[in-house]
Amino acid sequence: MTIAPHAIIGAAAGTLTGNLWLAFLFGLISHFLADATPHVEPKFLVKKDPITGVKKWSPWLYVFVAFEFIVTVFVLYSFRHRLDYALILAGALGGLFPDFIANNPFLQKYRSTAILSPIFRFHDFIHRELPLNLWFISLVSELLLLSVGFWLLAR
Repeated sequence: MTIAPHAIIGAAAGTLTGNLWLAFLFGLISHFLADATPHVEPKFLVKKDPITGVKKWSPWLYVFVAFEFIVTVFVLYSFRHRLDYALILAGALGGLFPDFIANNPFLQKYRSTAILSPIFRFHDFIHRELPLNLWFISLVSELLLLSVGFWLLAR
């Protein structure tokens, strides 16, 4: 799943609390719930180095992630006048945190460390990944998650 659904659902989950730490935790939980919905991962833009086995992002994936990140930041920034804006940000950060750890191309070499290994394993376990040819199901599930997130944020 991409950045926007995790951030928006996390932000919405954060507003259900009155506490920054709980907002982050709810965002974190929302990440795993969202990853449990069937979706396509942009793995076709990730290549594994044949010698080291380390995953390397293609330039297109960097462009896509940067673009989606910028759009998501602007969307979240549009809520800056709300009294619960800190909860929105904490929830969004919680929603993004597992992917920052698991998909960060700079942390891949640390996958087997004692601290990160359980996070990587759980993150991989929870995914309900669809094959690329079922991208339309992924699109529907991500749009539904975004819709629920925006609906909760609009209340």
